[in-house]
Amino acid sequence: RSTVKACLWVYARSHRRNKPLVAYEFTRSPSQDGSLERLKYFRGHVQADAFLGYDRLCADPRIREVSCWIHARHSSSKSPGS
Repeated sequence: RSTVKACLWVYARSHRRNKPLVAYEFTRSPSQDGSLERLKYFRGHVQADAFLGYDRLCADPRIREVSCWIHARHSSSKSPGS
């Protein structure tokens, strides 16, 4: 039985201005090129983990990067010097 390295990209929009929507995209590559193409007209907030592939997306001035809470919690719960 073989395994492959793949990514599951999740796109979601809030119910605040539109009907809520969630879309999933499966890719066999972690390359951000597909996501950059799909989000080229997007403006707003992007919540993501620390994957370096988001750097190009978040460099766009129309995008505001927001951290996920699990990383914020881990950062604040570390003791000094750890």
